[in-house]
Amino acid sequence: MTLPDRQHQRAFTLLELLIVILLMGVMAMLLVGVFKRAGSREGPPKITQLREKVLKGVKGSRELFCIDNCTRCFYLEGGEVTEAGFALPPLSAYIVDAEGQPHRLEYGRYQDHPVCLRFRSAEDGHTSRLIIGSEGAFYYIPSYFGEVERYASLEDAVARWTRDRDLLHNRWDYY
Repeated sequence: MTLPDRQHQRAFTLLELLIVILLMGVMAMLLVGVFKRAGSREGPPKITQLREKVLKGVKGSRELFCIDNCTRCFYLEGGEVTEAGFALPPLSAYIVDAEGQPHRLEYGRYQDHPVCLRFRSAEDGHTSRLIIGSEGAFYYIPSYFGEVERYASLEDAVARWTRDRDLLHNRWDYY
């Protein structure tokens, strides 16, 4: 009885097996990375995230403006207009005058489209001070410090706006 010829029956060596496992692992990591990146696309920012969105990655001044009832938004930076890549819900912007009365802002038109929002940031980090009304809520956006605050009514947001102004007028009350 003779033994079968083993010269044609060659198995994987340990080195070849490790290389195959390494290649499969690299391919799996690449595929997982692609799927994670595709699934983590940022949605439209909330009004409370507007300041961070405008200030993100900016060294100078920048302006966000939205047209067509806020369905298309753009950045104006250094004289160049670029697409922001997101839309906002329909909104209205207000400022408060010296008598404490809110006034809805009208921004005009851009390329014959009505502008619904202009939000500016400067080099020193301050932004437009606004009250934004959207989806039944009103948001007070301070110029320098503090977080965006949500209010149920325009009157409450106006009261918050005037509180900052009153603190500046009564500066000796701090001491």
